[in-house]
Amino acid sequence: MKHDVALTEAEISQIDARVLVVDDNRELWHNYDEVLALQRSPVSEELQQLVRTVFDYKEHEVHDNYLFNSITLDYSHTATDANNKIDAAYVNGKPYHVIFIDVQMPPDVDGITATRQIWEKHPEQQIILCTAYSKYTFAEINKVLQSRRHNLLMMRKPFDAESVRLITQSQIINAELVWRQAFSSGKNND
Repeated sequence: MKHDVALTEAEISQIDARVLVVDDNRELWHNYDEVLALQRSPVSEELQQLVRTVFDYKEHEVHDNYLFNSITLDYSHTATDANNKIDAAYVNGKPYHVIFIDVQMPPDVDGITATRQIWEKHPEQQIILCTAYSKYTFAEINKVLQSRRHNLLMMRKPFDAESVRLITQSQIINAELVWRQAFSSGKNND
């Protein structure tokens, strides 16, 4: 049986993409809006500077629209809250295409433990671990989570805005492909 290994432009344009950001620093959530949802809203100079610092974002950058029909961002400040949202999303038939998880999230469990918890229930979930400062090196994280390397990316803050957009786009398409292949072969990981 032949499986398609790519989506057509028409198929991609119909995707209603869903992204979850798990970060204890709520002040950074707006950065993800700016970079991923491409929402333009008036913000303070202080917040604009934070966006530029964390994402290496420049106000004059041109924002190309994604290929998708829509992109929705949800946010959680703890792994516990994130797990509840992820479970609800799967129950409602609208799982997240990709989840950004900060490695350090006091006082809750760290992003590595959160990733393990997510994969226990949803092993094909696409995850991007993010860190500026971590007690773990990327090599240590990779070793701990090695069994799932096909759906894990790691990014160091500050982010380059264009890289975040392109990586997110790629991961959304990857997730869509995995789900379609699982559905067409009769598998259900929920």
